[in-house]
Amino acid sequence: SYHRVTDALGERIIHLGREAFMALGCRDVARLDFRCDTAGNPHFLEANPLPGLHQTHSDLPIIAGLVGVSYDDLLGMILDAGRRRL
Repeated sequence: SYHRVTDALGERIIHLGREAFMALGCRDVARLDFRCDTAGNPHFLEANPLPGLHQTHSDLPIIAGLVGVSYDDLLGMILDAGRRRL
């Protein structure tokens, strides 16, 4: 299940996520999974560099929607990342 986190924890996860994304050589999009321990420290679990994009059944669009990113905007962001890379 998905849980909203504090701004401070969210910033820490974003930082760790960017580091993992770059270290793993991901391009354009990936879903990165984290889990917090009992002390609230985030730990990287895995990266899915080809996440599902089904509008109602896939994790990435669901998570994007929870933070206010529409499905169309999410797809646009992915396409823009690819265009910038190429």
